[in-house]
Amino acid sequence: MTVAALEAKIVDQFFQRHSIDSLAQQTHALQKRLATAHQEAWSAATNMDYRYHSVPNKPTDTVTRFANWYWDQLLELVVDRAGVHHTFLEVLHLLKPSIALFHPAILAQVLWHDFRKRWQRSVPQQESTISTL
Repeated sequence: MTVAALEAKIVDQFFQRHSIDSLAQQTHALQKRLATAHQEAWSAATNMDYRYHSVPNKPTDTVTRFANWYWDQLLELVVDRAGVHHTFLEVLHLLKPSIALFHPAILAQVLWHDFRKRWQRSVPQQESTISTL
């Protein structure tokens, strides 16, 4: 619905600037604007599909692996970090582009979160001993 609303806004703005008589010359420009309106949602949907092993012909390049890793860390952070959660929802609802999730403040939290997880796994946990009297 959000994509449809964005496209409706683009069409409305287009017809405010162009008459119906000039539509034949301007159709390509309108189509390009409409394509950019749904690109963010389309990319998000298809990139999430790549996380499943059953998807044929999925890219396995470094960028895709990084995006999947980043998404995993981000989903763990949105649970208890209000700022990350708020930005995540804005991106999810197409109010902000997905690049907003790479803001330095969020990127730092993602990297720190992953570092802490790796550190905790590498340090052996001390077993609690119950002293007997």
